[in-house]
Amino acid sequence: LDLYDEAVRQCLRVKRDCPWLWEASLLEAEARWSRGESAAKALTPLSGLRPPAAARPSFLAWRGALKVWSGRAAEAFADLDESVAAGNHNAHCWRGAARTLTGDPAGAVADLDAVIASDPGDDEALIWRAEALLALGRRDEARRDLDAAAGRGALWAFALRARLELSEDRLDAARA
Repeated sequence: LDLYDEAVRQCLRVKRDCPWLWEASLLEAEARWSRGESAAKALTPLSGLRPPAAARPSFLAWRGALKVWSGRAAEAFADLDESVAAGNHNAHCWRGAARTLTGDPAGAVADLDAVIASDPGDDEALIWRAEALLALGRRDEARRDLDAAAGRGALWAFALRARLELSEDRLDAARA
């Protein structure tokens, strides 16, 4: 917890000394949420923030991701849609996550397919696609995505794969 407090202090110093570094506000918001602040309070540093026009797609992807992480996935779509339209790779992944969390797994798979087509090693996209595929009942495809991500050491892939194996009463596979 002390590390997150220190991260917030450092972000505040950067914002004071270099107000043009808009990324410091995003990092501050992430640190605030990570240390346990409510989503509304953690996202406060982003209110009124105006990044340069060229950075807007990246800013929107980050802000959308923070909304997804903090349990406000339904509120993330405006940011993520605009960022995707501007060609931001990360926004596709986070929009897929938001779609998974808000009950649109087919839309999530479409977004995540786009991410994985351009970066087959994007473990986060593979894990989110596995979640969406599981919601669609496509267990074998989900297992392939999880195996690929787990093979590169993505910890969350191991947890989701164990959940999949347990749901199929495959206790031996879950223990592996």
